[in-house]
Amino acid sequence: MHNSDNATLENLSYAEGSLKLARELAELAPCFCVCGEGRNEITSQYVSMVQFHLYNYAHSLAMAGEDVSWIKEVTVPVSALVFDGLSRGIGYHYGEGETRRLFIDAQLMQGSIPTLIFQTKDPVAELEQEEAKYVLEHALA
Repeated sequence: MHNSDNATLENLSYAEGSLKLARELAELAPCFCVCGEGRNEITSQYVSMVQFHLYNYAHSLAMAGEDVSWIKEVTVPVSALVFDGLSRGIGYHYGEGETRRLFIDAQLMQGSIPTLIFQTKDPVAELEQEEAKYVLEHALA
C-alpha cells in the first residue's frame, strides 16, 4: 500500500508506535532481546542501528568452505566507540562448523552479542550445550 508508513494504528504514528513497543519490551528486560531487519526493526525504519555484520566476503568464503581464520585479526571494535554504554549490538553471522567459533569470537571483539544459530529441532536443549554457554558467558560479561 503506497505511503502506508504515514498511516496510524491505535491513533499512533509509526514512530510513536515504535517507541511505545520499545518501552514495553524494555520492561521485560533482562529476559527479552529485540532484533530484526527492515520493517520489523524497532529502532528506525530501513536502518539497522543495533545489528552488527561481519565482512560479507568472509561470510561468502566461509559458506564456500574457504579459510576465514584471519577474521579475528582484522576485526576492530570501531562501533564500540560510538555505541558503548548506549547499546549492545546483535551480531549476525553465517558461521558453520569450525567457522562458527571464529565468527562468534569476532563478534564478541566488536562488542556485539553473537547470534546463536541452532542446529537441531530442539533449541532449548541446545542452550545447555557448550557453544550456547560460551556465548552467554562472554556476551553477558
